[in-house]
Amino acid sequence: MRKVALHNQVSFDNPKQRAPQAPTNIYKSISRREGIKKLSTSKYAVSLYELIKAYAEIKRKQNFSIMNISKLPVYTMEEAIKKITSLLKDLTEWRDIKDLVPGSFSGSRNLKKSGLAGTFAGSLELVREGKLSIMQKKIFDKILIKSR
Repeated sequence: MRKVALHNQVSFDNPKQRAPQAPTNIYKSISRREGIKKLSTSKYAVSLYELIKAYAEIKRKQNFSIMNISKLPVYTMEEAIKKITSLLKDLTEWRDIKDLVPGSFSGSRNLKKSGLAGTFAGSLELVREGKLSIMQKKIFDKILIKSR
C-alpha cells in the first residue's frame, strides 16, 4: 500500500508535472449559474499618440477657465509725440516730464505709469530726431526735457 501512495504523489522536481491549480475565473462560473449574460464585447484599437492626445484633451477641458482681462487705457508713444511737438515752442526752459502727462492719465497708479511711459517713449523718439533734449541730474531723480 505504501508503494501505491508514493506513485500517486506529484514530484515538483520535474518541470512537466505541475501542482493542481484552483479555478482562475470563479466569477465566470457564478455568472453562468445566476443567468447573467454578457451583452457586448468592446474592442478598441488606438495608438499611444491617440491615447495621450485624448488624455491631454480631457485634462485641458478640466483646467480650462475663462479669463477676462479688461483693457486699460494706454497712452501711446504716438499720442505723446503729437502732444510734445505741439508744446515744443513752450519748452524753452527745463520742465519735468511728469508735467506733460495728460490729466486723464493722473487718476490711478496704473494710469500714471502708462502716461509717464508713453511720454518718456515719445520724448526719446523726439531726442533721436534732434528736436528735444533730456536731462537727469542724479539716478532716480526727475527727468527734465526742453526743446532744442
